[in-house]
Amino acid sequence: MSGTADSCCLAQGGGNYRRYFSGVGGGKQSYTRGSTFLRELGAQLKRAESDIRRLSMPREVSQPPSYSAQTPGRFGPENEFVLPNYDGYCLNNVPRAIRALLEGRGRAAGRLGSLIESRTGLRDVRNIVLVLADGLGYGLWEEHANDPGFFATVTKAGFAQPITTVFPSTTCAALTTLATGLTPQEHGLAEWFLYLREVDAVIESLPFRRMGSEMVDELLAEVDSRVLFSGRPVFESLSEKGVDCHSLLGRGIASTAYTKLSLSGSNITGYDSPQEMFQSVTKIVNRARSPTLVYAYLPNVDSAEHRYGPRSDEAALEVASLSAGLGESLRGLESAAADSTLVILTADHGHVQTKPEEMRYLNRYPALVSAFERGPTGRQILPAGSPRDVMLHIKKEDYFDAKALLEAELGSLVVALSTDDALGLGLYGRGSPAQAFRERVGNLLLLMRDSESAWFEFEGAPPLDLVGMHGGATEDEIMIPLAVAKASSFKK
Repeated sequence: MSGTADSCCLAQGGGNYRRYFSGVGGGKQSYTRGSTFLRELGAQLKRAESDIRRLSMPREVSQPPSYSAQTPGRFGPENEFVLPNYDGYCLNNVPRAIRALLEGRGRAAGRLGSLIESRTGLRDVRNIVLVLADGLGYGLWEEHANDPGFFATVTKAGFAQPITTVFPSTTCAALTTLATGLTPQEHGLAEWFLYLREVDAVIESLPFRRMGSEMVDELLAEVDSRVLFSGRPVFESLSEKGVDCHSLLGRGIASTAYTKLSLSGSNITGYDSPQEMFQSVTKIVNRARSPTLVYAYLPNVDSAEHRYGPRSDEAALEVASLSAGLGESLRGLESAAADSTLVILTADHGHVQTKPEEMRYLNRYPALVSAFERGPTGRQILPAGSPRDVMLHIKKEDYFDAKALLEAELGSLVVALSTDDALGLGLYGRGSPAQAFRERVGNLLLLMRDSESAWFEFEGAPPLDLVGMHGGATEDEIMIPLAVAKASSFKK
């Protein structure tokens, strides 16, 4: 959600990141039906074996991991979920690439840095403009790749590479990764709706307030905002090495506790409109006297997708406006500045189209609600995450029954994973999971399939009636663009 918010098997370039299936004639269809029957039979046998193991195990012992990646970068019943490619073309490696490029050692920045340097031919990078277009999934980029302005110029004179974002595919997890270079299980800020043990409640993480509250940074009266995440912002280390760092955000979020923490080391400026932001980019780069990084965050595409849907006319207009505005801004750069400036556009996640009226509410299952674990104050820990990735804290003695209930009631709409299984897959990242991460994500993950959604009705909180959603692990949510061009390309 917005603040207002070695490639994997399918990231092989350009327009073929989606997997297409085609078949002509009855033979192909018969094969498909036969394969489906065998998969279903195998699944039934696995469930029977799992039930036997479960019934023979002590109730306090957790179920052993049962999920594994079926093909490189893929998992799930129909292989429909995408694993973030944390070791290669992934958002978590963008900060490292930027730091190395500004220090003149692009090829030492891993595959992303080497890719950028080799594809642009730019070795003397003095300035970088990094634009984060909230909600701009790779599919949406492909549909607008020839829009006048920035997109068309990149298509002609730069390159756009599909990469993966992090999981969960949410703004808070992705922006924190972009700021620190850490994966979600390392920095601990995994979701918008987050269980915070320090206040024993589910909160809205970036506004740093209790659910239902309208007061931004309300929790500062109770707890230090530094509990939100671990890690040091890349802007601090860059500033220490003489890089002039600037961050441009909407005025309403430019002074929040999260913004100040995550962008520490940069000069934070609020703007009132995208046009003002684009003009600020031009002015900062033109007057730069030392190596400069300009980070610009734009929430408009995401906001339109949430309200109207990811393939709506409203979202398309926002994308076109982004392309035109950014392209015009870069044309305004002085030639000397443009010659040594690199422009990178990426995103935090994509979207799927959902049906809010078909949302499955977990309150309907009293046996599940009674299985919720209790926090340090004795209150039940209510579901966190989002309607696409529901995070549950279930009492150990009720874990198997609760999981079985959810699988029976939600059926093919969901994949229920233990947190240990998800960690074993590498879904949440690399490195040792932070203690705060473990406390916040619980022990059971509901990963929604296709465009399905499930949530919990919180007392005093408005319903989640958004049309476009994200947080899950489908292609549309996980795949994002890395669009790169030399600023001088926009002067031609």
